[in-house]
Amino acid sequence: MQLNLGSRQIKDNGVHHLADALQQNTTLTQLNLEQNGITDKGAYYLADVFRAKRKLTKLHLGANEITERGMKYLADALRNNRTLIRLDLNSNQIADKGMKHIADGLRNNTKLIELDLESNKISDKGAQRLTDALRVNKTLTKLNIGSNKIANKGMQHIATLLRINKTITRLDLSGNQITQNGIEQLAAALHNNMNLTELNLWCNPIMDEGVQYLANALANNNRTITKLGLERSEITEQGIKHLTLALYSNTSLTQLSLWGNQIGDKGAQYLAESLFVNKV
Repeated sequence: MQLNLGSRQIKDNGVHHLADALQQNTTLTQLNLEQNGITDKGAYYLADVFRAKRKLTKLHLGANEITERGMKYLADALRNNRTLIRLDLNSNQIADKGMKHIADGLRNNTKLIELDLESNKISDKGAQRLTDALRVNKTLTKLNIGSNKIANKGMQHIATLLRINKTITRLDLSGNQITQNGIEQLAAALHNNMNLTELNLWCNPIMDEGVQYLANALANNNRTITKLGLERSEITEQGIKHLTLALYSNTSLTQLSLWGNQIGDKGAQYLAESLFVNKV
């Protein structure tokens, strides 16, 4: 059973009544409460549902007003939850302090597969807390930490994780503050990572130098990435040249997005020439 109550202005009082009703329900598997003005008080009520539910597999709480305190309630319940596989927390107010609670929950959770933390004011410190937890967690496969405040230091922690992590296959880092220096760390990790299939880096100022680092990884070692997002990344024709040279030998990439860059006619020519050779 699926219940979609997104954008219904339910707020905390409504969540209280809903949570009471769900304590006895054993058929609900998916619950959408996005954009309802839910605060930490509502998160407290929902945490009780977390603990009691035997069937709930997907919970959407995006675009609410949950802060670090609410994250503590949810994370405490997440520790022992054995059914939830997807948790969407995008566009809340988690920040780095809230990430501490999420990290604590992930260390003990053995079921969660997808986690969306987009637009939560998470910086390098929060990224470190998350990656420390994911060294222990062995189930998460999809992670979205786009549109946060992660810069090169946070990217270093993520790159270190990718060198040893064997489960994450889809990673979204779009809309952060990662430059070519952070991409150098990431590309070095990709030489050894053999499980990542989707990587989204759009709207980071990685520029041509950053693309060169990625291209080297794609050409020489990485054979698993099939989708790469580089939209609005301040790439010019020189960066496209590096990328297309990698495409001559890469046999895994099937989807490449470059809109919003300044590749010009020459960059388009490089891409066209690579398409004659690359058959993937």
